[in-house]
Amino acid sequence: MRPKFTFEAFFFWLGLFTISFFVMAQNVHASGNVAVAYQWSYDGVAWQSSASASCEAYKVASQTSATYTVAGAPSAQICNFYYPAGIFVLYLLWRSNGCPANSVGTTTCTCTDPYIPNADATACVMPTCPATGTLVSSGYYDLGTDPNVSMKEMACNSGCDVIFSGTASAVKRALVDGVYHYYAQGKYTNDSRVSGGVCSSGQSSIAAVSVVPGATCAPGQSYVSMNGVDRCLDSNGSAANSNSASAVASAASLAAANQAAAVAAAANAAAVAGLSASGVESAKASAIGSTVGAMNGATNTGFAPTDPMNAYCISNPQAPLCKSQLNSVAAKTGGALPDTSSGWYTKKYPQGITGVFTANFNAAKSTPLAGLITQMVPTISGSAHNGCFILPIWKVGNQQICIPPLVLQALGVFMILTALFSARAIIFGG
Repeated sequence: MRPKFTFEAFFFWLGLFTISFFVMAQNVHASGNVAVAYQWSYDGVAWQSSASASCEAYKVASQTSATYTVAGAPSAQICNFYYPAGIFVLYLLWRSNGCPANSVGTTTCTCTDPYIPNADATACVMPTCPATGTLVSSGYYDLGTDPNVSMKEMACNSGCDVIFSGTASAVKRALVDGVYHYYAQGKYTNDSRVSGGVCSSGQSSIAAVSVVPGATCAPGQSYVSMNGVDRCLDSNGSAANSNSASAVASAASLAAANQAAAVAAAANAAAVAGLSASGVESAKASAIGSTVGAMNGATNTGFAPTDPMNAYCISNPQAPLCKSQLNSVAAKTGGALPDTSSGWYTKKYPQGITGVFTANFNAAKSTPLAGLITQMVPTISGSAHNGCFILPIWKVGNQQICIPPLVLQALGVFMILTALFSARAIIFGG
Protein backbone atom coordinates (compact mmCIF):
# COMPACT_ATOMS: atom_id res chain seq x y z
CA MET A 1 0.00 0.00 0.00
CA ARG A 2 1.50 3.37 -1.04
CA PRO A 3 1.58 6.08 1.62
CA LYS A 4 -0.91 8.86 1.13
CA PHE A 5 0.55 12.15 -0.07
CA THR A 6 -0.54 15.19 1.94
CA PHE A 7 0.45 18.83 1.60
CA GLU A 8 0.98 19.01 5.36
CA ALA A 9 3.66 16.30 5.17
CA PHE A 10 5.23 17.94 2.15
CA PHE A 11 5.55 21.34 3.78
CA PHE A 12 6.73 19.76 7.05
CA TRP A 13 9.68 18.04 5.41
CA LEU A 14 10.39 21.05 3.22
CA GLY A 15 10.48 23.31 6.28
CA LEU A 16 12.67 20.87 8.20
CA PHE A 17 15.15 20.74 5.33
CA THR A 18 15.19 24.53 4.96
CA ILE A 19 15.79 25.09 8.67
CA SER A 20 18.61 22.55 8.83
CA PHE A 21 20.31 24.19 5.85
CA PHE A 22 20.12 27.76 7.10
CA VAL A 23 20.93 27.13 10.78
CA MET A 24 24.60 27.64 9.96
CA ALA A 25 25.56 30.61 7.78
CA GLN A 26 27.03 29.38 4.51
CA ASN A 27 29.73 30.99 2.39
CA VAL A 28 29.08 31.90 -1.22
CA HIS A 29 30.65 29.10 -3.20
CA ALA A 30 32.69 28.91 -6.37
CA SER A 31 32.18 31.48 -9.08
CA GLY A 32 34.27 33.44 -11.54
CA ASN A 33 34.25 34.52 -15.16
CA VAL A 34 35.92 32.84 -18.11
CA ALA A 35 36.29 33.85 -21.75
CA VAL A 36 33.65 32.97 -24.36
CA ALA A 37 34.70 29.91 -26.38
CA TYR A 38 35.61 30.38 -30.08
CA GLN A 39 35.98 28.06 -33.08
CA TRP A 40 38.23 28.57 -36.11
CA SER A 41 38.06 27.36 -39.75
CA TYR A 42 40.05 27.97 -42.92
CA ASP A 43 37.13 27.18 -45.26
CA GLY A 44 34.00 27.75 -43.18
CA VAL A 45 33.36 24.00 -42.99
CA ALA A 46 36.07 22.32 -40.95
CA TRP A 47 35.59 24.14 -37.64
CA GLN A 48 38.22 23.47 -34.99
CA SER A 49 38.45 24.26 -31.28
CA SER A 50 41.69 26.23 -31.68
CA ALA A 51 43.50 28.23 -34.36
CA SER A 52 46.47 25.87 -34.35
CA ALA A 53 44.15 22.89 -34.92
CA SER A 54 42.66 24.70 -37.94
CA CYS A 55 46.15 25.39 -39.34
CA GLU A 56 47.02 21.72 -38.88
CA ALA A 57 43.80 20.69 -40.67
CA TYR A 58 44.72 22.89 -43.69
CA LYS A 59 48.23 21.41 -43.77
CA VAL A 60 46.80 17.89 -43.89
CA ALA A 61 44.17 18.80 -46.50
CA SER A 62 46.69 20.55 -48.80
CA GLN A 63 49.27 17.79 -48.34
CA THR A 64 52.05 20.26 -47.73
CA SER A 65 55.14 19.74 -45.65
CA ALA A 66 55.61 23.43 -44.92
CA THR A 67 55.94 24.57 -41.33
CA TYR A 68 53.61 27.19 -39.88
CA THR A 69 53.10 29.55 -36.97
CA VAL A 70 49.94 31.05 -35.50
CA ALA A 71 49.68 34.79 -34.98
CA GLY A 72 47.12 37.53 -34.54
CA ALA A 73 44.59 38.67 -31.94
CA PRO A 74 42.44 36.11 -30.09
CA SER A 75 39.51 36.64 -32.51
CA ALA A 76 41.60 37.27 -35.65
CA GLN A 77 44.06 34.38 -35.98
CA ILE A 78 46.21 33.67 -39.03
CA CYS A 79 48.46 30.81 -40.15
CA ASN A 80 51.89 31.71 -41.57
CA PHE A 81 53.08 28.84 -43.82
CA TYR A 82 56.75 28.97 -44.75
CA TYR A 83 57.65 27.86 -48.29
CA PRO A 84 60.99 28.16 -50.14
CA ALA A 85 59.47 30.83 -52.36
CA GLY A 86 58.07 32.83 -49.46
CA ILE A 87 55.43 33.00 -46.74
CA PHE A 88 51.83 32.09 -47.42
CA VAL A 89 49.38 33.78 -45.03
CA LEU A 90 46.15 31.88 -44.38
CA TYR A 91 43.45 33.98 -42.76
CA LEU A 92 41.15 31.96 -40.53
CA LEU A 93 37.46 32.40 -39.98
CA TRP A 94 36.14 32.43 -36.42
CA ARG A 95 32.82 32.14 -34.68
CA SER A 96 31.55 32.19 -31.13
CA ASN A 97 30.69 28.82 -29.69
CA GLY A 98 29.03 30.20 -26.52
CA CYS A 99 30.33 29.59 -23.02
CA PRO A 100 32.68 26.70 -22.25
CA ALA A 101 31.55 23.65 -20.32
CA ASN A 102 30.45 24.13 -16.70
CA SER A 103 29.64 27.82 -17.21
CA VAL A 104 26.59 29.94 -18.03
CA GLY A 105 26.05 33.25 -19.80
CA THR A 106 26.12 34.87 -23.23
CA THR A 107 28.78 37.53 -23.63
CA THR A 108 30.07 36.85 -20.10
CA CYS A 109 30.57 33.27 -18.94
CA THR A 110 30.38 32.48 -15.22
CA CYS A 111 31.51 29.14 -13.82
CA THR A 112 28.82 27.13 -12.10
CA ASP A 113 29.24 25.85 -8.54
CA PRO A 114 31.61 24.18 -7.69
CA TYR A 115 33.79 24.96 -10.73
CA ILE A 116 36.31 27.82 -10.89
CA PRO A 117 38.27 29.41 -13.77
CA ASN A 118 41.56 27.81 -14.77
CA ALA A 119 44.82 29.74 -14.83
CA ASP A 120 44.18 31.55 -18.14
CA ALA A 121 40.40 31.91 -17.59
CA THR A 122 39.48 29.89 -20.68
CA ALA A 123 37.75 26.95 -18.96
CA CYS A 124 35.93 26.06 -15.75
CA VAL A 125 37.64 23.35 -13.73
CA MET A 126 36.99 21.58 -10.45
CA PRO A 127 39.07 23.22 -7.66
CA THR A 128 41.08 21.38 -5.05
CA CYS A 129 40.82 22.27 -1.34
CA PRO A 130 42.48 20.55 1.64
CA ALA A 131 40.67 17.66 3.27
CA THR A 132 38.13 18.28 6.01
CA GLY A 133 39.83 18.80 9.37
CA THR A 134 43.08 20.23 7.99
CA LEU A 135 44.30 22.87 10.45
CA VAL A 136 44.34 26.43 9.08
CA SER A 137 45.11 28.46 12.22
CA SER A 138 44.77 28.21 15.99
CA GLY A 139 45.20 30.38 19.06
CA TYR A 140 43.57 33.69 20.04
CA TYR A 141 41.49 35.74 17.60
CA ASP A 142 40.98 39.49 17.95
CA LEU A 143 37.22 40.18 18.07
CA GLY A 144 37.71 43.94 18.05
CA THR A 145 36.67 46.38 20.74
CA ASP A 146 33.16 45.07 21.54
CA PRO A 147 32.86 42.05 23.89
CA ASN A 148 29.43 41.19 22.43
CA VAL A 149 31.00 40.14 19.12
CA SER A 150 31.59 36.40 18.53
CA MET A 151 33.62 34.45 16.02
CA LYS A 152 31.89 33.54 12.75
CA GLU A 153 31.37 29.80 12.54
CA MET A 154 32.01 29.62 8.79
CA ALA A 155 34.72 31.53 6.94
CA CYS A 156 36.25 31.62 3.47
CA ASN A 157 40.01 31.31 3.59
CA SER A 158 41.97 31.45 0.31
CA GLY A 159 38.93 30.19 -1.60
CA CYS A 160 38.23 27.25 0.72
CA ASP A 161 35.59 26.74 3.41
CA VAL A 162 36.89 26.75 6.98
CA ILE A 163 34.94 26.16 10.19
CA PHE A 164 35.63 27.48 13.69
CA SER A 165 35.70 25.37 16.84
CA GLY A 166 36.49 26.49 20.36
CA THR A 167 35.15 29.37 22.48
CA ALA A 168 33.61 31.83 20.04
CA SER A 169 32.91 34.48 22.69
CA ALA A 170 35.51 36.64 24.44
CA VAL A 171 37.79 34.78 26.85
CA LYS A 172 40.39 37.51 27.38
CA ARG A 173 40.89 41.19 26.83
CA ALA A 174 43.98 43.37 26.44
CA LEU A 175 44.85 47.01 26.00
CA VAL A 176 45.98 47.65 22.44
CA ASP A 177 47.25 51.22 21.96
CA GLY A 178 45.09 52.34 24.86
CA VAL A 179 41.85 50.63 23.73
CA TYR A 180 40.44 47.37 25.09
CA HIS A 181 40.36 44.52 22.57
CA TYR A 182 38.61 41.20 23.21
CA TYR A 183 39.86 37.77 22.15
CA ALA A 184 38.22 34.43 21.40
CA GLN A 185 40.16 31.16 21.54
CA GLY A 186 39.94 28.16 19.23
CA LYS A 187 40.95 27.03 15.76
CA TYR A 188 39.91 27.09 12.09
CA THR A 189 39.99 23.87 10.07
CA ASN A 190 39.07 23.15 6.47
CA ASP A 191 35.53 21.93 5.73
CA SER A 192 35.27 20.31 2.30
CA ARG A 193 31.89 18.66 2.80
CA VAL A 194 29.98 21.10 0.55
CA SER A 195 31.03 21.63 -3.09
CA GLY A 196 34.49 20.35 -2.35
CA GLY A 197 34.97 23.06 0.24
CA VAL A 198 35.34 25.79 -2.39
CA CYS A 199 34.04 29.33 -1.74
CA SER A 200 34.51 32.73 -3.29
CA SER A 201 33.24 35.12 -0.62
CA GLY A 202 32.11 35.26 2.98
CA GLN A 203 33.63 36.05 6.36
CA SER A 204 37.39 35.95 5.96
CA SER A 205 39.37 33.82 8.36
CA ILE A 206 41.07 35.97 11.02
CA ALA A 207 44.75 35.44 11.73
CA ALA A 208 45.44 33.93 15.14
CA VAL A 209 48.11 34.77 17.70
CA SER A 210 49.61 32.22 20.08
CA VAL A 211 49.31 34.53 23.10
CA VAL A 212 47.26 37.62 23.84
CA PRO A 213 49.52 40.66 23.38
CA GLY A 214 50.72 42.58 26.38
CA ALA A 215 49.05 45.84 27.38
CA THR A 216 50.08 48.94 25.43
CA CYS A 217 48.84 52.51 25.84
CA ALA A 218 48.40 55.33 23.37
CA PRO A 219 51.18 57.91 22.87
CA GLY A 220 51.25 60.29 25.81
CA GLN A 221 49.68 57.73 28.17
CA SER A 222 51.31 55.55 30.81
CA TYR A 223 50.38 52.01 31.85
CA VAL A 224 49.39 50.98 35.38
CA SER A 225 47.77 47.91 36.92
CA MET A 226 45.02 49.02 39.29
CA ASN A 227 43.50 46.33 41.50
CA GLY A 228 44.51 43.70 38.94
CA VAL A 229 42.96 45.64 36.02
CA ASP A 230 45.09 47.04 33.19
CA ARG A 231 44.56 50.78 32.81
CA CYS A 232 46.12 53.68 30.91
CA LEU A 233 46.69 57.03 32.58
CA ASP A 234 46.56 60.37 30.82
CA SER A 235 49.36 62.89 31.24
CA ASN A 236 47.50 64.48 34.15
CA GLY A 237 47.44 61.16 36.04
CA SER A 238 43.73 60.44 35.61
CA ALA A 239 42.50 57.10 34.26
CA ALA A 240 41.82 57.24 30.52
CA ASN A 241 38.63 55.88 28.95
CA SER A 242 39.94 52.79 27.17
CA ASN A 243 36.62 51.71 25.63
CA SER A 244 35.87 52.47 22.00
CA ALA A 245 32.88 54.66 21.19
CA SER A 246 31.13 51.82 19.36
CA ALA A 247 31.59 49.48 22.33
CA VAL A 248 30.18 52.08 24.74
CA ALA A 249 27.16 52.64 22.48
CA SER A 250 26.60 48.90 22.25
CA ALA A 251 26.86 48.58 26.04
CA ALA A 252 24.34 51.37 26.58
CA SER A 253 21.89 49.74 24.16
CA LEU A 254 22.35 46.36 25.82
CA ALA A 255 21.87 47.85 29.30
CA ALA A 256 18.70 49.61 28.17
CA ALA A 257 17.39 46.41 26.60
CA ASN A 258 18.10 44.46 29.79
CA GLN A 259 16.27 47.05 31.85
CA ALA A 260 13.29 47.10 29.48
CA ALA A 261 13.07 43.31 29.59
CA ALA A 262 13.21 43.30 33.41
CA VAL A 263 10.52 45.97 33.66
CA ALA A 264 8.25 44.12 31.22
CA ALA A 265 8.71 40.86 33.12
CA ALA A 266 7.94 42.55 36.45
CA ALA A 267 4.83 44.21 35.06
CA ASN A 268 3.60 40.94 33.59
CA ALA A 269 4.20 39.08 36.86
CA ALA A 270 2.36 41.78 38.81
CA ALA A 271 -0.60 41.65 36.42
CA VAL A 272 -0.77 37.85 36.63
CA ALA A 273 -0.76 38.14 40.42
CA GLY A 274 -3.82 40.39 40.20
CA LEU A 275 -2.18 43.53 41.56
CA SER A 276 -3.80 46.90 41.02
CA ALA A 277 -2.48 49.45 38.56
CA SER A 278 -0.49 51.12 41.32
CA GLY A 279 0.93 47.73 42.31
CA VAL A 280 2.03 47.11 38.74
CA GLU A 281 3.73 50.50 38.61
CA SER A 282 5.43 49.78 41.93
CA ALA A 283 6.73 46.47 40.57
CA LYS A 284 8.06 48.24 37.49
CA ALA A 285 9.80 50.86 39.62
CA SER A 286 11.35 48.13 41.75
CA ALA A 287 12.62 46.40 38.61
CA ILE A 288 14.15 49.64 37.40
CA GLY A 289 15.90 50.09 40.75
CA SER A 290 17.31 46.58 40.75
CA THR A 291 18.61 46.81 37.19
CA VAL A 292 20.21 50.17 37.87
CA GLY A 293 21.92 48.65 40.90
CA ALA A 294 23.21 45.80 38.77
CA MET A 295 24.36 48.18 36.05
CA ASN A 296 26.25 50.19 38.64
CA GLY A 297 28.35 47.15 39.40
CA ALA A 298 26.72 45.70 42.51
CA THR A 299 26.89 42.16 41.18
CA ASN A 300 29.38 42.20 38.34
CA THR A 301 32.44 44.10 37.24
CA GLY A 302 32.07 47.24 39.30
CA PHE A 303 32.21 49.55 36.30
CA ALA A 304 29.77 52.14 34.96
CA PRO A 305 26.53 51.16 33.09
CA THR A 306 28.11 52.15 29.77
CA ASP A 307 31.20 50.03 30.38
CA PRO A 308 31.14 47.23 27.79
CA MET A 309 32.48 44.65 30.24
CA ASN A 310 29.73 45.39 32.78
CA ALA A 311 26.91 45.26 30.24
CA TYR A 312 28.29 42.11 28.70
CA CYS A 313 28.71 40.28 32.02
CA ILE A 314 25.22 41.20 33.22
CA SER A 315 23.82 39.45 30.15
CA ASN A 316 26.44 36.68 30.16
CA PRO A 317 27.37 35.99 33.81
CA GLN A 318 28.77 32.55 32.94
CA ALA A 319 30.94 33.76 30.07
CA PRO A 320 34.62 32.77 30.44
CA LEU A 321 35.72 36.40 30.47
CA CYS A 322 33.24 37.29 33.23
CA LYS A 323 34.42 34.43 35.45
CA SER A 324 38.11 35.23 35.00
CA GLN A 325 40.33 36.42 37.80
CA LEU A 326 40.51 39.88 36.30
CA ASN A 327 36.83 40.58 36.88
CA SER A 328 36.68 38.71 40.19
CA VAL A 329 39.25 41.14 41.58
CA ALA A 330 37.35 44.09 40.14
CA ALA A 331 34.10 42.87 41.68
CA LYS A 332 35.65 42.57 45.13
CA THR A 333 37.05 46.08 45.00
CA GLY A 334 33.92 47.62 43.58
CA GLY A 335 35.92 49.07 40.70
CA ALA A 336 36.65 52.35 42.57
CA LEU A 337 39.78 54.22 41.60
CA PRO A 338 42.35 54.63 44.40
CA ASP A 339 43.29 58.04 45.80
CA THR A 340 46.08 59.52 43.68
CA SER A 341 46.70 62.68 45.71
CA SER A 342 49.82 61.26 47.35
CA GLY A 343 51.12 59.39 44.32
CA TRP A 344 50.99 55.74 43.28
CA TYR A 345 54.05 54.60 45.25
CA THR A 346 54.41 54.61 49.07
CA LYS A 347 58.03 54.76 50.27
CA LYS A 348 58.98 52.19 52.87
CA TYR A 349 62.04 54.26 53.92
CA PRO A 350 61.12 57.95 53.53
CA GLN A 351 64.53 59.19 54.80
CA GLY A 352 66.47 57.05 52.32
CA ILE A 353 69.66 55.11 53.00
CA THR A 354 71.07 57.90 55.22
CA GLY A 355 68.10 57.69 57.56
CA VAL A 356 68.36 53.90 57.72
CA PHE A 357 72.12 54.08 58.55
CA THR A 358 71.65 56.75 61.24
CA ALA A 359 68.76 54.94 62.92
CA ASN A 360 70.60 51.62 63.04
CA PHE A 361 74.23 52.70 63.61
CA ASN A 362 74.24 52.23 67.41
CA ALA A 363 72.45 48.88 67.10
CA ALA A 364 75.08 47.77 64.57
CA LYS A 365 77.92 48.68 66.97
CA SER A 366 76.49 46.39 69.66
CA THR A 367 76.63 43.28 67.46
CA PRO A 368 79.34 40.62 68.05
CA LEU A 369 80.84 41.31 64.63
CA ALA A 370 81.37 44.97 65.45
CA GLY A 371 82.99 43.98 68.77
CA LEU A 372 85.38 41.64 66.95
CA ILE A 373 86.44 44.42 64.60
CA THR A 374 87.09 46.72 67.57
CA GLN A 375 89.34 44.11 69.18
CA MET A 376 91.40 43.79 65.99
CA VAL A 377 92.32 47.50 65.95
CA PRO A 378 95.85 47.93 67.51
CA THR A 379 96.37 50.35 70.43
CA ILE A 380 99.31 52.74 69.89
CA SER A 381 100.59 54.89 72.78
CA GLY A 382 102.81 57.92 72.69
CA SER A 383 102.90 60.98 70.49
CA ALA A 384 103.30 61.26 66.75
CA HIS A 385 106.79 61.36 65.23
CA ASN A 386 108.16 64.90 64.91
CA GLY A 387 109.95 64.19 61.65
CA CYS A 388 113.50 64.50 63.16
CA PHE A 389 116.16 61.81 63.21
CA ILE A 390 119.90 61.53 63.96
CA LEU A 391 122.23 60.99 61.01
CA PRO A 392 125.83 59.90 61.98
CA ILE A 393 128.49 61.50 59.71
CA TRP A 394 132.21 60.39 59.76
CA LYS A 395 134.57 62.89 61.30
CA VAL A 396 131.68 65.23 61.82
CA GLY A 397 129.58 63.45 64.38
CA ASN A 398 125.88 62.98 64.79
CA GLN A 399 123.73 65.51 63.03
CA GLN A 400 120.00 66.00 63.61
CA ILE A 401 117.95 66.31 60.43
CA CYS A 402 114.27 67.32 60.61
CA ILE A 403 111.80 66.86 57.70
CA PRO A 404 108.83 69.24 57.70
CA PRO A 405 105.42 67.51 58.42
CA LEU A 406 103.99 68.66 55.09
CA VAL A 407 106.74 66.80 53.23
CA LEU A 408 106.04 63.63 55.21
CA GLN A 409 102.33 63.89 54.40
CA ALA A 410 103.08 64.37 50.70
CA LEU A 411 105.35 61.31 50.76
CA GLY A 412 102.54 59.28 52.40
CA VAL A 413 100.03 60.31 49.74
CA PHE A 414 102.54 59.46 47.00
CA MET A 415 103.15 55.99 48.48
CA ILE A 416 99.38 55.27 48.72
CA LEU A 417 98.80 56.31 45.07
CA THR A 418 101.77 54.23 43.94
CA ALA A 419 100.36 51.23 45.81
CA LEU A 420 96.92 51.71 44.17
CA PHE A 421 98.44 51.85 40.67
CA SER A 422 100.55 48.80 41.37
CA ALA A 423 97.52 46.87 42.69
CA ARG A 424 95.53 47.75 39.54
CA ALA A 425 98.36 46.54 37.32
CA ILE A 426 98.73 43.30 39.30
CA ILE A 427 94.98 42.54 39.27
CA PHE A 428 93.92 43.74 35.79
CA GLY A 429 97.21 43.72 33.96
CA GLY A 430 98.69 46.41 31.74
